[in-house]
Amino acid sequence: MRGDSVAAAFIARAADLAQSARRDKTQPATTRLLAATIALELSLKAVVLHQDGADESDLANATIDYDLSRAWVAALARGFQPAAELTGIVNRLSPYCRENALADLAGHIGFDELTRITVAIDDHVDAARRWMEAD
Repeated sequence: MRGDSVAAAFIARAADLAQSARRDKTQPATTRLLAATIALELSLKAVVLHQDGADESDLANATIDYDLSRAWVAALARGFQPAAELTGIVNRLSPYCRENALADLAGHIGFDELTRITVAIDDHVDAARRWMEAD
């Protein structure tokens, strides 16, 4: 990485959250989904910050704020190529994330879908970290 400390902190925290969501299946679905979603958001923001050499205040200026879809588009615009499966996950989570309603979604998804989401996000965070390290 370029030494961009905010991006490094974001990706490290994303990795912790994603691994916890993936591995600790004893946690309630809401807790696991929230951790995975925050991990996804932080990893996308880390990509943006790393590529731009910006700081956290620039995320607001880029109108990313807490919008998962905007963070997704911003990361793609900076050359990050995530796994194709993540597009569907971002589309699934984004409306609930915007409305702060992940608990509602967690109450409607099954164990298998939650597992698929948490595994895909954990893999994604690892891919984002490797992408940042390779730059």
